[in-house]
Amino acid sequence: MMSKICGHRGAVNYKPENTMSGFEWCVQNGIEWAECDVQLTNEGVLLVIHDDTLDRTSDTIGLVKEIRKKELETINVGEIEPKNYFFQKIPKMEELLRFCKNSKLKLNVEMKFYQPIKSSYRERLVSNLLQAIKKTNMKNQVLVTSFDLDSLLLLRKYSSQLPVGVLYEFLPKNWKEN
Repeated sequence: MMSKICGHRGAVNYKPENTMSGFEWCVQNGIEWAECDVQLTNEGVLLVIHDDTLDRTSDTIGLVKEIRKKELETINVGEIEPKNYFFQKIPKMEELLRFCKNSKLKLNVEMKFYQPIKSSYRERLVSNLLQAIKKTNMKNQVLVTSFDLDSLLLLRKYSSQLPVGVLYEFLPKNWKEN
């Protein structure tokens, strides 16, 4: 089996994680696949960001789900360390999908869920993600993954063709049987 190189959260060791500059870095360096994290705000915006809060990766604090559309232009996620600073917005999922479509970068989209997981949130995230993939015609360049098996089963209910992958923190003992 041939190994694949996949940029984790874009190019996390070279550019700020889950930023457009990180995904651009992957393309510029011949990386075929990149992984990103996606979450949904209360206003229904799909954002490419890992944590449930802005605290670690931005110049702002607060919950990702509570980010308002009008605030998106001012939140900076472009700092790796104090001496390596430049302004970058949190990418919207459609923006990243369009970039990947044009650059031919394949994308592993990890749906992020934080406790407690509400079924209404799961439904909205899956639905909005599928709409974004369809709108950008990216179904042949994405793999959708999650630690939340229920979200993948829901996605499969709506799309039988889109590739999905189950993520595990630790591999179950009966993994070969599943």
